[in-house]
Amino acid sequence: MTAPVMPEMKKAMLAIDTSTNVCSLALLSHEGVLAERVDRKGNEHAALIARFVDELQAEASQKGYEIVAVAASGGPGSYTGLRIGASLAKGFCFAAEIPLLAISTLESLAWGAIEGGTIPSEALIVPMVDAGRMEVYAATYSSDGVQLVAPHAEIIHAESYADLAGTPIYLVGNGAAKCAEVLTASHIHIQPTESLASHLRLPAWRALEEGRVADVAYWAPDYIKPYNAVVAKNKVLNR
Repeated sequence: MTAPVMPEMKKAMLAIDTSTNVCSLALLSHEGVLAERVDRKGNEHAALIARFVDELQAEASQKGYEIVAVAASGGPGSYTGLRIGASLAKGFCFAAEIPLLAISTLESLAWGAIEGGTIPSEALIVPMVDAGRMEVYAATYSSDGVQLVAPHAEIIHAESYADLAGTPIYLVGNGAAKCAEVLTASHIHIQPTESLASHLRLPAWRALEEGRVADVAYWAPDYIKPYNAVVAKNKVLNR
């Protein structure tokens, strides 16, 4: 008697973005978002992330998908948030023996804006992650997702991007909002957006297809600047 043929599992990717106060996970196919979990309350990443993973794993199984890789937001962003996401991603990949894909937070923000359909073809995209005060982590991308300026720390002032006055500039990400009062030139368009796991879909699948995978044992997020722990004064004085 011939054994029944089991249907072939479809491929999906688990995506994790904990680079900001938003805790976002998604189950992604090549074509789109199969399921997602988003918490915007902030500071609950450690408490929620494992539960979100379990729920998305269950949904993948129910829908006939096999998780073949994990995509993680690779920074810059919140030091604590990125460490939480990286730890979960690395542990999942190690246990399941699947690839880890580290995608720049800024690249995923750019692709989120591109998929949103509001970026003209002649425009440049400047994704920004808030780094405190008037500083941001930023990069520059073309309207089709090509990186033109690498991720870096930048202090925003009135003359920022003045040398690109003839080109529409779209600022996106959670660092964009605080630029509104400083950058008032007509060629600058401010569109504050969230860092979401769903934005990892296109760059992560491309990275997987091109074999650009991270080393599960040694990969760490790109914080751009070293982490400086603030020690409370009473701790220094032993009070």
